[in-house]
Amino acid sequence: MKHIRILIFCCVLSPAAVAQSTQPVQTPVAPEQVPLLRPWLQTQNAAGLQWSDVPAAGYTAFGTQQENGDFKKSQQPESDRQLLFHSSRYQPLKKGVLYGSFNYIQQWSGQVHWSDVLNPYRGTPYIMADSIGGDWKKQRYDLELKAATARLANNKLVLGAGVRYSVYTGARQNDPRPLNNAGELTLTPSLVYQLGKRQQIGLSGLYGFYKEDISFELKNTNVTHSLYKLLGLGQVSSPPSILAVSASRYYNGKKYGGALQYSISGQHWQWLTEASYASYTEKVTDGSGIPLLSGTWKKKDYQLRSVWQYTAADYAHRITAVYKMNDGSGIESHQKLVDGFWQTILEATFYTATQSTGRLEYLLMKQRTKDQYAWYAKAGITWSDTENKYLVPVSRQQYSSLRYDITAARNWSLGTYSGIEAQVQAAYRTNLNAYLNYSLMTNSSNIVAQQVLYPDHDYYTANAVEAGASVQYHFSWKEAAAARFFLRLNAVTTQRTAATALPYGPDGSRQRFAFTIGAFY
Repeated sequence: MKHIRILIFCCVLSPAAVAQSTQPVQTPVAPEQVPLLRPWLQTQNAAGLQWSDVPAAGYTAFGTQQENGDFKKSQQPESDRQLLFHSSRYQPLKKGVLYGSFNYIQQWSGQVHWSDVLNPYRGTPYIMADSIGGDWKKQRYDLELKAATARLANNKLVLGAGVRYSVYTGARQNDPRPLNNAGELTLTPSLVYQLGKRQQIGLSGLYGFYKEDISFELKNTNVTHSLYKLLGLGQVSSPPSILAVSASRYYNGKKYGGALQYSISGQHWQWLTEASYASYTEKVTDGSGIPLLSGTWKKKDYQLRSVWQYTAADYAHRITAVYKMNDGSGIESHQKLVDGFWQTILEATFYTATQSTGRLEYLLMKQRTKDQYAWYAKAGITWSDTENKYLVPVSRQQYSSLRYDITAARNWSLGTYSGIEAQVQAAYRTNLNAYLNYSLMTNSSNIVAQQVLYPDHDYYTANAVEAGASVQYHFSWKEAAAARFFLRLNAVTTQRTAATALPYGPDGSRQRFAFTIGAFY
């Protein structure tokens, strides 16, 4: 934790924050407000930093978060506690622009069942699990950097690049004692070219990889444990693996893609549209001596995002429309050992997953300054549809829903150096239709369907309401007028509107509380 304390000290007590100035006091900008009315900052294109008139804005915070309650997905922890640290900054530098952020999370997850991976809901059907469950201790580090050059080629061209690197670790302290290490790297080279006085076109690439290693060890070797290899939609490889000493599993994935952006603007308005595509392939292998290819997960992601905003006088209007589609397939590899080597006897697609999401959102903002709001109100509606299939035996799951949400926030000034910011939000999710037809695989067990598939289907198809609020008090003093220190409290609760009919289904509610201290400067 020493490096975290040093980073807080350096970021908060920088010379710019503590030096006395004879210039008029300028209220520092909170970085989370910077992208609100800058559409280029909401895209994958790092070169968009140069076309957004980005102010210098830094943020450093340390906090804690706790989440618990019965209304949850089956592989989520029953309780979750986190310590969080975050530091980020937008920084114009000579004629270029930089952005950087660092996140650290220390997490204690209580009673995680049917999952021995760090994130069982990232898409892949090939989850390794045991029936014991237990408490996890996890850590996560995220580093992100973006840079945009000065305007080149007669002020028409800007080059940019972004990199995001994440490291995850996790362990459970009871047999079969899974130990997980994962890393993820994403690179996004980009450019923006000025077509005319008020038009720009952007292009960005995407390359990334994901790697997760899992090892299992027993402290009590007198007791054997069963490891279940999930295949998707309640199916499990049969028979389960019997763990007597140790075992291992490896996930290796690569992603390629890109995005195209087009922006046109007038005196008081701007319209930006982005179309993106990404292809992801991940191979899953078991064992280290003679690795066994257990499956391949392939996914294609499509997204179309369009933002229109109008700003005049002190008011701003923003309309956002987004459509996403994810199309995935699970290819199983059935092999047998021949002369000391694994030989493939069957390789075919057994699982498919398709998800479509559409969202329409409207934001009305009263601005206090160019980079700060006095208040805003936001309303949106989200439609989602999911269909999962297992081909042999034939099983199918489908559900769709609508989610309505509203958010309102306001800033109050208590003087030159202090103020209060409050936010309230509410949402309602209603199920449109639901279908589940599960067929048990021959000589297999339906324990995964009973413990994971059915409860998750009930969660996704339940009607639920959500309410939340946050309040922040920020303050400073004359000798450190360039910084604002703050205290923030957040609370969100989600409640299903009708009781579950399942014996172990997700019922009741779930709450999340967070407390944060920090500074923006």
